[in-house]
Amino acid sequence: MRVRHALAALAVAAVTVPLAAAAAPTPVPGQGHVQNIGWMPQTTQTIGTTGRALRLEAVRLYGFPLDYQAHVQNIGWMPWVGASHEGVGEAAGTTGRSLRMEAIRIRLVPTAAMFGSVEYRCHVQNLGWLAWTKDGGTCGTTGKSLRMEALQVRFVGSTEPTPEPTVTATPEPTVTATPEPTPTVTTTPTPTPTVTTPAPTGSTAIAVTADTGMGASGAAVLSSIGTSDIAWAAHLGDMAYQSGAGIEQQWCNYVKARVSQPFQLVPGNHEAQNGDGLFANYAACLPDRLNVNGDYGRGQWFVDSGPVRYIGISPNIALPQGNRQYAAGSSERAWLDGVIQQGKAAGQWVIVGMHIPCLTVGIHGCERDKTLDGDLITQGVDLVVQGHDHNYSRSHQITQLAKVVDSDNNYAKGRGTVFAVVGNGGHKPREIAGCPAMWAACSGTNSPGGSTTGWMRIDATGSTLTARLVTTSGPLTDTFTITR
Repeated sequence: MRVRHALAALAVAAVTVPLAAAAAPTPVPGQGHVQNIGWMPQTTQTIGTTGRALRLEAVRLYGFPLDYQAHVQNIGWMPWVGASHEGVGEAAGTTGRSLRMEAIRIRLVPTAAMFGSVEYRCHVQNLGWLAWTKDGGTCGTTGKSLRMEALQVRFVGSTEPTPEPTVTATPEPTVTATPEPTPTVTTTPTPTPTVTTPAPTGSTAIAVTADTGMGASGAAVLSSIGTSDIAWAAHLGDMAYQSGAGIEQQWCNYVKARVSQPFQLVPGNHEAQNGDGLFANYAACLPDRLNVNGDYGRGQWFVDSGPVRYIGISPNIALPQGNRQYAAGSSERAWLDGVIQQGKAAGQWVIVGMHIPCLTVGIHGCERDKTLDGDLITQGVDLVVQGHDHNYSRSHQITQLAKVVDSDNNYAKGRGTVFAVVGNGGHKPREIAGCPAMWAACSGTNSPGGSTTGWMRIDATGSTLTARLVTTSGPLTDTFTITR
């Protein structure tokens, strides 16, 4: 927990600062690879088994920016992992070698560690459940030839931002009168007026989707967008999911047959070099129709749409022209921070869209620069939209790694950032095991009826930004509003 400090001076109010309340622990989703079973379903409870004398051979963790490493029979400590790759979360441990995990270390990435702790405990052969450890400590045993059998992981942070100081007035000193001097006339300059940037006028409606493919489900999502009254649509990458000559034009025709509004693109990992078509070709057949600022053909641009500044970026997408990372100190990060601050200075709602998420409850870990999310929060971005994980999930408004407002989905501008994954655009929806507390909505087996396909509709005026999941299949519903 953080405590703010204030300087005290004579005749200046004294400041008393209460501490932020601690949140209930949030389970971290994960999977275990277990002897004689293989990969078990993702869970937010116990990873592995107890009471069955089966060794835990490998683990994957999801949903939080974590690094972790396994101590394995005959190998010792293996390298730290944490990122993941298309289709599979990166594993700590081994598979197919009949080797037991003996211990594990888990830590939050440096930019997240200031916001809380990760705690974990292990179930070990002959010992049972060991005590909870945290933040990189060793859980399990080494040098004893004892198998790990199960693991539980949880995040502990604050649920509310640090409260504003409580101000206690200091008594004013006793004043002793002194003879008045002969007055000297001094001309008082006219004060400079304080300028408050008014909220932009007008309104707009934007559709956001990703991971569509070229099947019936993707067609339903696109048709739903095309028959709506949105002004334009943003696609966050992973388009055709097919290769071969002319695939880009085929997918563009597939989109144009259903959507007449401007359809703006950033690349996904499937449009990277040697992927399912090249992004430059997709951008050529679905060109910029909004006169954006930046490099549309390389997925770095922004546009002012009524009261919204929408920024499209492409972290860790290996395009032929190069791989932008948006790391701290990079020219890409400087550009991004600059256009965010321009939008804020103009009083606009600021939305950032990209393909690869970092905070996610899907199967992927953090596959891009791990400091970017913290920067977007610090810069005051209102909404971050992402794809890659083939589901819909949406956080509460956060300032850290935890929920900062009530779960009524009515938020106040400036209190934090909402993160959403809108990769439920039609291509092979994926299931998830759970929806941790900071996540307001998730599609998957934890939702009534399972996965949901659809798109996010964003309606903005000068005073409100409302986002809603428009469903084309499945039962999930979700709406939230940020008010100025």
